[in-house]
Amino acid sequence: MNRSPFRALLIGVPHYRDESIADLPFVDDDLDELAHALEEAGYEVDLNAPDETDLSLLQYRVEKFVENAAPGQTLLIYLSGHGIHQQGMDYLVPAGAMTDAHDFAGMCLPIDFDKYVENSAASSVVTFVDACREGITTPAKSVAVQGWTKRQVAHVAAQRIAYLYACSPGERAGYSSDGFSVLSRALSTVLQQRLRTGSLADVMPALQREVDSLTREQQLRRQNLRLLTEVDRDELVLVPAPARHPAGHGHEWSALAREHTAWTLVADRPGVEELRDATVDLVEQLAARIPDMSEDPWYEHGFAARTTVRTQWLVSKVLDPATVGLRAAEAALLVALPFLHEYYWLTVAAGAWTAVRDGEGSQAEQFSRFVAGHPRLHRRLESGDGAEEIRWWLFHRWLVTRPDSHLGHEDLLSFELNGLAAEVFDPRHLAALVCSVRMDTTVLVSSDRENSLCERRLVASSLDLEQEVRERLIALVIATAYRFAIAPASLPDVVADHLGIVHSIDLPALHATVAAATWEKRGRSRVLKARCQHQAVGQALTEHASSVDEFLGQVDALADRYEALKPLAGLPTGANADLVRGAPGAYDGAFRFRLADDRVQELLTGEQLYGDATLAVRELYQNALDACRYRRARLAFLRSTGAAPQPWKGRISFRQGVDEQGRPYLDCVDNGIGMGLRELVDVFSYAGVRFHDLPEYIEEHAQWREAGIELFPNSRFGIGVLSYFMLADEISISTCRLDRKGRPGRRLSVSIAGPGTLFKVQDQGRGEEAGTRVRLHLRMGVGQFSCADVLRRILWISDFDVEARGVTGELGYGAGDLSDDAPIGANDPLAPTPSDWSSGWCRPATRRSGGATAKVACSRTESGQGVRSTVSWSI
Repeated sequence: MNRSPFRALLIGVPHYRDESIADLPFVDDDLDELAHALEEAGYEVDLNAPDETDLSLLQYRVEKFVENAAPGQTLLIYLSGHGIHQQGMDYLVPAGAMTDAHDFAGMCLPIDFDKYVENSAASSVVTFVDACREGITTPAKSVAVQGWTKRQVAHVAAQRIAYLYACSPGERAGYSSDGFSVLSRALSTVLQQRLRTGSLADVMPALQREVDSLTREQQLRRQNLRLLTEVDRDELVLVPAPARHPAGHGHEWSALAREHTAWTLVADRPGVEELRDATVDLVEQLAARIPDMSEDPWYEHGFAARTTVRTQWLVSKVLDPATVGLRAAEAALLVALPFLHEYYWLTVAAGAWTAVRDGEGSQAEQFSRFVAGHPRLHRRLESGDGAEEIRWWLFHRWLVTRPDSHLGHEDLLSFELNGLAAEVFDPRHLAALVCSVRMDTTVLVSSDRENSLCERRLVASSLDLEQEVRERLIALVIATAYRFAIAPASLPDVVADHLGIVHSIDLPALHATVAAATWEKRGRSRVLKARCQHQAVGQALTEHASSVDEFLGQVDALADRYEALKPLAGLPTGANADLVRGAPGAYDGAFRFRLADDRVQELLTGEQLYGDATLAVRELYQNALDACRYRRARLAFLRSTGAAPQPWKGRISFRQGVDEQGRPYLDCVDNGIGMGLRELVDVFSYAGVRFHDLPEYIEEHAQWREAGIELFPNSRFGIGVLSYFMLADEISISTCRLDRKGRPGRRLSVSIAGPGTLFKVQDQGRGEEAGTRVRLHLRMGVGQFSCADVLRRILWISDFDVEARGVTGELGYGAGDLSDDAPIGANDPLAPTPSDWSSGWCRPATRRSGGATAKVACSRTESGQGVRSTVSWSI
């Protein structure tokens, strides 16, 4: 007996034996898409085989489907194919019906299932009739292929019966020349929407709107849906409650956890049943605790289920189960993690959203500053167009960059479990696993984090259930499944750019597109297949596939490098979006601004933007300053945990000289945090990306804040780094990263021949000291300058020791000392004339020798305002 309160039977007739009846090859794809949407909405789906569509088989399937219903179930029957009507009865044309038969209607399936309902325990039966299409010519005058009859529906006791037709009398059920049925596509979309109650009273208008939208897009004749029923539309609930209220995850999650494929793949059976029961119990606890985020338009009820489906696909169909060799504890984590991840992030989001919505506390202030950093979207928030969708999108972006989100919050991950399960689902390890799902591969396999994932963790030590848990392997499988599942709120910025505009993205359609997307096999790669209603969605999915491709390449490299990860060598090695398509008309005439890379790079590396080529020296100093600040914060945190890192004093040094080939150069050397390959690839070489946006930094910053340690970054890598090419056509770098345990990592040597060239990176082995040396090979024509003179002009005080040796002199500052060249005093060469004071210049006030204290008063008078302001500070 089926336990789900909602069941669906999908019947389609794509092919006909009679050559005079046109085939409908799109029906198979239609029903596959609809089946997926129904399952996401909480239905159990029976999909009739396309080659079992003769009259007797169809009658039997419908009869048994209705008869075998459990008490109180809601049944949905979907019929797709050609339809006719004769003498007050409607029919679906089966595969074997012959148009030249004397009794053609007698060879067809009557669309009247009332007699089956009389013997059924079901509470409601709704039949969708997606038929009555062109393509049948019959000599029988009494048989019609246009419109449907106006017959009455029987009232069977307290049961609710309804028949919903794709079109009204005189109309035909439309389908796109691109290959989909209008009604099927519309229903798949509506199932993903947030309806008020999910009753027919809500479904019908939503469905008609989608049908109207599709017929306009496909340039088809309008279809007026027709409903035959004798019950109140409000009484017949068609869309399950979980699709409308996120709190109703219980049964769905529980069933997915219990029937998960991973349980059947466990190589060593001890502990399987114990952990299976405990995992189902855990998932039920999660479902009971999960907050209601139904007001969030980006929230997708079925995402955890979709991630679970992708996980099952990976471990059973993509990877070799024999090679993976799952243990019972690993299977338990694979089953639970998609639900744990969903629960954790929804709980964190709910708490943060309450603070943001109510405008209370530091979180509201942080979010306001984040929004202000997106001026285009900020303006749309004020205009009102798409404001809620944009505000929630910004909220999700802010949430993942907020350090506190990545703390793990072990209190959220403590559950009532006993025995082996309590050890497998230890809150500390769960926190690391849950937060790792969105991390990049470098963080996933790092061993220097406070909560690093274990390569192999032993549970049930010295007992008969003793087994290893390969946390990194499990995390990478779930992280891969998460990316293949496609979280709508994690799609690239191009989605947000197309909200609140004239041709805005429709979020329900976006959800439907993502839910129906598949990954087709092509060699060792996977190709994203999706049908998009908006070009921006197609672009976003293309960019997402590119990020998945990069992630898979990194996982493949790790599988080759680490013994414990070798089973992951069976994962796809690449991904692309070659099968992402737009609905007809969706992409017509659409294009957007593009950047000519070489010309933009020339702009960013030329004096048109910066005005003064020597300001590249400022960028060198700022990056070195941040590197030292970063190291200082990391070492301070280590000391707060009881560790004893080696003594360290930050220093930054500049040197100008001539190399062995006679080329002039400028070196900037710091003993700061250094860079690894991750920082070189994703920050240093990526214009506009800031190191403090990286997941590793966000996670680490959260831990620092708990220890009372703050870091305020000064520079922005990327565009700032491009300014180096105002002085140089070639850059060479030697760098070594300090890991999170205070140890030097690998020393990397990098050669960059120009802003548009590839980086050549060589591993020089284990480094002895962290830090970075950047050498600019100065190009001809930059003019004569001295780094010491530049620094003397722009740098008056530094956190760390600074020294510079230029072509015309030297300078040296101690940490915290005010430079003797600072423009404070009567002899300041940069002092303004008296007439400049009203424009906001600083009037020198007092200064004590030695750089201990300097007070500067700033006076400003605004014309016509009568406003005068004075500020002072101590250095």
